[in-house]
Amino acid sequence: MVTGAGYEEGAFLGNRLDGLLGSVAGSATAYGLVNLDRRAGARAGRLFAQLGAAVTQIERADAPSLLVDTAPILSSTASLGGSLPVAGGRAGIVISQPVQMTHAAMTYRLPVARRLDGGVSYASREIDLSPARRETDIGLFFRRDAWRGYLLAESFVEWRHDAPHALAGPVVEAGFRLRFAF
Repeated sequence: MVTGAGYEEGAFLGNRLDGLLGSVAGSATAYGLVNLDRRAGARAGRLFAQLGAAVTQIERADAPSLLVDTAPILSSTASLGGSLPVAGGRAGIVISQPVQMTHAAMTYRLPVARRLDGGVSYASREIDLSPARRETDIGLFFRRDAWRGYLLAESFVEWRHDAPHALAGPVVEAGFRLRFAF
């Protein structure tokens, strides 16, 4: 198990909020990850999985806005995969759900009506910023040590379903990466 904490200035979980809908000065996150990596089968196969959860507390800035309060934001992630040795490298598949807010309630004080005396009536509304659907990614990969453990060559194909940026349906990405390790 891995645990940790961090502070993000001016944002929360990579999201910026500034202006009429609220201003974020920063956020503190505490997280926990459980990793599993086991040998499987006679061919030196590997099964791996990761489960993670986090709690983030937003620190609101003093700027005027409609934002009144924020509840702790809950987020989670999960992945499951397997690999086999193939042609001097490892080929595998991974199914994952990237980090996503599962509960992100924020309370706003909204103008709802104008009174006869010219004043404004307000009401509190709670809005949950967590997405309605969960992104699921499926990836195929081939990794090979290209140079004495310092350079890793990787080719991949990734299919993303319900990704927040995928307005027209699933997204498919393919490519080649070189990773350096020192």
